[in-house]
Amino acid sequence: MSSGKRRNPLGLSLPPTVNEQNEVGEATAEETIPTIPLEEQLKNLGLTEPQTQRLCQFLQAKEGIKELNEKMLETKGELGHGNGGVVNKCVHKKTGVATNSQRTRSAPQV
Repeated sequence: MSSGKRRNPLGLSLPPTVNEQNEVGEATAEETIPTIPLEEQLKNLGLTEPQTQRLCQFLQAKEGIKELNEKMLETKGELGHGNGGVVNKCVHKKTGVATNSQRTRSAPQV
């Protein structure tokens, strides 16, 4: 007995997937994308001189930090909270860069 629902009533089909293994001699997507120097990208954004300097400072600070974990950050205070969790103001201990971190609440384990 059927429930009255048909699977795929419009007869739609998905296109074939991309083969993940590249054949010898094929270029990957990363090799085909040209890299544009940072200075050229900044010119294309149309930023003012102070904005450009601030962005360069931020990128240098970000480059120095690499990956973050809780041990590297010092919590200064709470910025806000809601259904998504708590947002705290944090400072990177080595560089002094201020950032925020959001800690989401996990469901209690039963």
